[in-house]
Amino acid sequence: MVTPKNAPIQTYPFFGYVKSRFMVCVDINGGKPMTKKSVYRPEYKILTKLVRKMREEAKLDQADLAVLLVRPQSYFSDVERGQRRLDLLQLRDICMHCGVDLVEFVRRFEEAVAEANSKLS
Repeated sequence: MVTPKNAPIQTYPFFGYVKSRFMVCVDINGGKPMTKKSVYRPEYKILTKLVRKMREEAKLDQADLAVLLVRPQSYFSDVERGQRRLDLLQLRDICMHCGVDLVEFVRRFEEAVAEANSKLS
């Protein structure tokens, strides 16, 4: 992998890639660009678990959140099962209705990813 000399590199062997500050991700094993869709990456499973936990801590069920965001309940079922991808704005809306700041949610996510990575190191 080619990166500028001063670019910090983080290695996530559990997830099979390295990341520089320029967000260049490659497969450690073969040096090929990553092609997996985000919903199939291990980090996405962590994301969906945290979304569900956040919703449950807010004492909301999927139907309650669906009403607040004008979506069908099946949408949230698909999100929590990892069958539907969330974009940043959708995640922000869910966080707002659950009473969690988006920045706080991302902090929790990064901690969970780091913890999952450290378990295999």
